[in-house]
Amino acid sequence: MGTAVCGAAAIVAVAPLIKAKQDQTAFAVAIVAILGTIGTIVYTILFPIIGLDAKLYGVLVGSTLHELAHVVAAAAPAGDVGSETAIVVKLGRVALLIPVALVMGFLYNKDDNQKQSRRLKDLPVPWFIFGFLGFSLLNTFIKLPQGFIHGIESTSVLLMSMAMAGLGLGINFSQLKRTGVKPVYIGIIGFAALAALGPFLLYLL
Repeated sequence: MGTAVCGAAAIVAVAPLIKAKQDQTAFAVAIVAILGTIGTIVYTILFPIIGLDAKLYGVLVGSTLHELAHVVAAAAPAGDVGSETAIVVKLGRVALLIPVALVMGFLYNKDDNQKQSRRLKDLPVPWFIFGFLGFSLLNTFIKLPQGFIHGIESTSVLLMSMAMAGLGLGINFSQLKRTGVKPVYIGIIGFAALAALGPFLLYLL
């Protein structure tokens, strides 16, 4: 889920639905954060070499990196076009969290006859996507002052930096020793497959 959808947010949303243990959830978040950070660095280095224009590079970044913060950081060298494209593509993946989480919850709990009531905040919904859509509609239909836009952009950079720092603070390498290396291999293979499939599909299209 962390590799295919939206990183830590997907992992945390799905973990209770599949009855994952706390250390398993933390380990998955750590693996996704580490691999996504490595991917961000590699993509940034490769951008001037691979020969993709800003828009296609944005599609590649948004469709293959894990966290929204990773996508924003890796797309920055491609300018506004690359960044905007990457974020839109990434949020398309984030939107899949809702149906995928519901399916996963059903598959892992279909034999459980005990009905559990869920509060609104417990639903596997990526709420921040509504903020993105709301500001997009607002900026489309209303001419906002440039000062207000710059203020929101500066705030978003600050919050994104805090999110990246939070990912780092959530990683505990002692968990890697307790869990073993097999999940690490799975994470690496999944990320490598995703990173290889992205350029291949771009080539076909």
